[in-house]
Amino acid sequence: MKRIFLSLLFITGFSFLYGQNAHPISLQLKWADEPIIHNPFDLDDPMEILSFDGAVYQNAHPTLPLASSQFQVPTKGKISIEIINVEYEHLDKKPTQDDFFIKDRLIFDKNITQSRKDFFAEITFIPIIKSPSGDFQKVVNIELNVFYTPTPSSAVLRGPNTFTSALADGDIYKIRVTSDGMHKLTYDFLKNDLGIDNLDNIDPRKIQFFGNGGGMLPELVDEFRYDDLEENAVFIQGEDDGKF
Repeated sequence: MKRIFLSLLFITGFSFLYGQNAHPISLQLKWADEPIIHNPFDLDDPMEILSFDGAVYQNAHPTLPLASSQFQVPTKGKISIEIINVEYEHLDKKPTQDDFFIKDRLIFDKNITQSRKDFFAEITFIPIIKSPSGDFQKVVNIELNVFYTPTPSSAVLRGPNTFTSALADGDIYKIRVTSDGMHKLTYDFLKNDLGIDNLDNIDPRKIQFFGNGGGMLPELVDEFRYDDLEENAVFIQGEDDGKF
């Protein structure tokens, strides 16, 4: 029940983001007196997992809890956080390899995702820091100002469309590419495989290659994408005289 209370506290606070740029958030963390002992294989050195009400975890550092909140925002944008006040207490912690992720200040991970027509922002952080003396401190109370800035309209970012295709003029030949990297096209390939009969009369300096690399289209309609084929870089050895 306490975990649900914390989530509702965050959601209620961030609902004001629709009407103003910043909103204060206050969070209290109730830490467990003892770590959770995880020892599925009866090891001599079992895993000790720190915890508090509402904690979540990641595989990268399984012994360290995360304070997390997901909330709805109007559209895509950026989230920034200002710490107004934070209260720490000493943390009696067993040294582990996860200590690498504990810094001398709080680090916030901010992300905005889309689910159907709705956008959601998520803030997570490890509520533990390493003090200058080398011991660990845990967050018990924290007050934040959260700032939300929407992404500018995609109509401004996309720019004008291309009305004349790169393939509008010239003789067009399609080449299938099945792997990444540099590819060598020989005289025999162009003449015999592609069937360019008048290859000896073509100036190689005028040959162009176009392609956008394949792959899936972006999921979001306002992501950048080319609206025509892009010209690819090409090097033709011995083209100085205008002949193959």
